[in-house]
Amino acid sequence: MVSSKLQANGYQLGDTFKDSTTGQQFKIGGFSKQMAYAHTPVIYLNHHQWQTIFPTQKTTYNAFASKRPLSVNKHYQVISKQTLIDNIPGYSAEQSSLYLMIGFLYVISLFVLAIFFYIITLQKLRDFGALKALGTTTRYLSQHIISEIGLLTAVAILLAGGIISVIAQSMPANMPFMLTAPTIIGTSVLFLAVAILSALLSLIQVIRIDPITAIGGH
Repeated sequence: MVSSKLQANGYQLGDTFKDSTTGQQFKIGGFSKQMAYAHTPVIYLNHHQWQTIFPTQKTTYNAFASKRPLSVNKHYQVISKQTLIDNIPGYSAEQSSLYLMIGFLYVISLFVLAIFFYIITLQKLRDFGALKALGTTTRYLSQHIISEIGLLTAVAILLAGGIISVIAQSMPANMPFMLTAPTIIGTSVLFLAVAILSALLSLIQVIRIDPITAIGGH
């Protein structure tokens, strides 16, 4: 069984590949989904196939997986799957740097989004003042601002989600990129919440505006 990432290189079920050291050939019996070690596709061999590559080495096991919980024993160490992954050389350092960059991108994007909608609302203060002078209620203006910003943000999120999905589908299979539904939904909700919050902050200026002053009167 080999990683499905190798399908991007033209490998199909039943194809054979050769070990460059021993010359042994192996047939692909199946594909495992997106399995890789340090971004390198993983190939699984059974015990007999492993012995054909290393005939002089004794059978040793560094680790084995168990679906049932194991009790602590002095002859072996019991760790979780995530602990094993975290201790892969270079994995933790790479993930820390990646999450730090993603976090900064989130913070910067949210600040830009909030400031953008806040400034747009402030630029319309004269219009809102004129509407209040004509008898428009503050409640109506508040509902209008929140619904307008919410609708604009929702449309932008849908367009961005569609574009990102197309880009993700067009990326090569060996590209270390994975976009899950929880990530998309969580990011969308976060951006929508920040947009609504910026609208609520700008409402403070709309509520306090003096209609006469806003239209240039004294």
